[in-house]
Amino acid sequence: METFTICSLQELEKLALGLKTKMRAGEVYGFRGPRGAGKTTLIQALGRSFGITVPMASPTFVFRKEYRLPKLDGDIRKIIHLDCYRIENGNAEDLGDLMESEAVTFIEWPERIGARLPSKITSIEIEIQKNDQRVIRICQS
Repeated sequence: METFTICSLQELEKLALGLKTKMRAGEVYGFRGPRGAGKTTLIQALGRSFGITVPMASPTFVFRKEYRLPKLDGDIRKIIHLDCYRIENGNAEDLGDLMESEAVTFIEWPERIGARLPSKITSIEIEIQKNDQRVIRICQS
């Protein structure tokens, strides 16, 4: 497990750049934490680290958004961003394929999709601390 304490958006951007270098196509990342912890903000920073310039709003009401990378980055050609907050009782049929060989998948609220969650997932937990600091724990399963 890796643990990072983040005190500013600039530090979050640096963390995203570091995480990006370790990511490979076909991998799934689950972002956990309370509402307002910064799950979407971290995903947006990751998107920027891959060169995505369009706004990456949370897909809360559409559940899924895909972003094609502006240039090939290793074997990753796109980012899949899922927000499962509004999914109830593991009813996740509308999410499509969670893993694609040319994509890296980011899932907010992965615990809400139950059995649809892949067995191999990297968990990114965000905990709110005092003074707007965040503790981010990354653990591979």
